[in-house]
Amino acid sequence: MNFLFVGGDVGSARALQPVAEELRSRGHRICAVDQGFWHTTGYGDMDLSTAVDMAKKGLFDGCAMGTSVKDTDPLALARACRSGDVPVFCMLESWVNYRRRLEIDGKGLFLPDIYGVVDYDAREDALSEGIPEGIIKVVGHPGFAGLVPSSPLPRDDDGRMTVVFASEPVEMDQGTDRSSPGYRGYTEKTVFPLFCRALQPYCGDVKVMVAPHPREDRCALISMWDQHRGGLLGEVIRPGEGRELAFSSSAVAGMASILLYECWLMGIPALSLQPGMVRKDLAYITRPEGIFFSATEQGVPKSVGLWVDEAAKGRGPIRPELERHRSASSLCSDIIQSMRG
Repeated sequence: MNFLFVGGDVGSARALQPVAEELRSRGHRICAVDQGFWHTTGYGDMDLSTAVDMAKKGLFDGCAMGTSVKDTDPLALARACRSGDVPVFCMLESWVNYRRRLEIDGKGLFLPDIYGVVDYDAREDALSEGIPEGIIKVVGHPGFAGLVPSSPLPRDDDGRMTVVFASEPVEMDQGTDRSSPGYRGYTEKTVFPLFCRALQPYCGDVKVMVAPHPREDRCALISMWDQHRGGLLGEVIRPGEGRELAFSSSAVAGMASILLYECWLMGIPALSLQPGMVRKDLAYITRPEGIFFSATEQGVPKSVGLWVDEAAKGRGPIRPELERHRSASSLCSDIIQSMRG
């Protein structure tokens, strides 16, 4: 069989890549609309216009699409598949914007044949946003199946632990006030200074590595770090290095990045700072027991202190929730294979 894959952003591509590999191991042909997100060699790199043309002609047995809150290309391809009677499996690897991702092109709500979500909380959230029950399947997160914690980095010569702050381009994606659709109630420019300020009493205990999001302006982040670091040691690392560094860190902090959840699964202390949060869906990161959290500016210092104390104790055990994701690639592959009937 011949399957087409398209990722909406780096996160969705990371979730779909193990599924593509599983299907290929079963003898199927995989074509990917690259978009810069696919790192595994051996897929037929295909430009969007060619993929759309082939999809309209029904030349694929199925399409696996990731989603995005910005890029409309996956939706364009999914609509082309629908016109060519090619079934579409959509994987939502996060816990936010279930409906928005399927209508950001302004052409109305696109409903895939199967909408894969990571857990039963996500299923309930998707239902509450009007996604039909019949197309929702709880499949886990294929990208989490291979999570293995790296050995923790040793403390530096002065005894400092390495901690990671996972930044996000919140201002660019969700705006600075309620006039912007999806406004969170905060941006990286309000959260990061609070984080640095709350860490000042722990300058002798931690070294901060700031991890830019792949779409984030690293130079602007360096400027913000220089302005607010105070007595903290550390640096802004290059985009693409944050995930692996977080897995070998003593603790990770951020806003609502899925990286916090990944680290929590592996027993790495995680901290979510979302002061002024106005979107209830962003509270998904606080659902797991053991993730430190603050929704107010006043609560940030206490949450940061508890997080640093927990990091000093060392990592906890791998969470049992990780097991639900181990079979995700196989389950998604079974679904995609069976969509043709």
